[in-house]
Amino acid sequence: MFVSTQVSSYDPDADIGGDADMGRDDHDWSEMEARSSGNLWVKGDTIRVCFKLGSDAVVRGRVRQYAQMWESYANIKFKFFTKKWPDEDSDVRIAFKKKKDGNNSQVGTNVLNVPEDRPTMNLNITHKTSKTETQRLVLHEFGYLLGCKHEHSSPAAKIKWNKPEVYKYYYLKCRWDEGKVDRNVLNITETTQHSRFDKKSIMLYRIPPNLTLNGFSVPKAAGELSPTDKSFIAMMYPPDEVRCHRCKERIHTSHPNQGHKCQLKYI
Repeated sequence: MFVSTQVSSYDPDADIGGDADMGRDDHDWSEMEARSSGNLWVKGDTIRVCFKLGSDAVVRGRVRQYAQMWESYANIKFKFFTKKWPDEDSDVRIAFKKKKDGNNSQVGTNVLNVPEDRPTMNLNITHKTSKTETQRLVLHEFGYLLGCKHEHSSPAAKIKWNKPEVYKYYYLKCRWDEGKVDRNVLNITETTQHSRFDKKSIMLYRIPPNLTLNGFSVPKAAGELSPTDKSFIAMMYPPDEVRCHRCKERIHTSHPNQGHKCQLKYI
């Protein structure tokens, strides 16, 4: 699992985080400038998530339930509410549009620059979508919201892609041109903050064996957070206080060595 440490700049043709296993990402949303620290929120932030007035209450309840699974590991809170758009009080606005709009989200704090009358995330789900699939999609898209990127784009992935087959696959499945496939699948994101490649990460696409040169494959996209997802997001958004395992003293993670007797770093 990994996050991007680069700040995104305005690009009218940029792609956003999406799920190629369900529908298409056809939005022309822009990936605008985020906070100077990159795409990450500040630990302890409360992210205000707005559903559009008139959306399905059952679906809203499931999104809330599955999104809050991230809160068990990241020092982040989601505050959900339903309101008419445009809404100046929200950070995130979730739409439930038809299949051609796919499942997608702006990455991290990029949501803060999206116009208040436009969604920052789309979930192609209804009350008929299975709970298992709903959980997978919600965890995946909220991973983008927390600043996570595609696992197959990690510097640690080192996947030997069969590029002609990859281009063909995503054109037939999503109608993506080669440039979009490069940006969403083949390109490696430069970052210093990443774990070992995690084949069970919620942020990994399904990879059929014919898309690689050595038969490497991911038969099925993960439906839950992996152990590495949990530990990595906890490192990116650590709790306010931890206990030193050597001296048992409580350490504030914003100032890990200030006044700490044994000077053991908390990470």
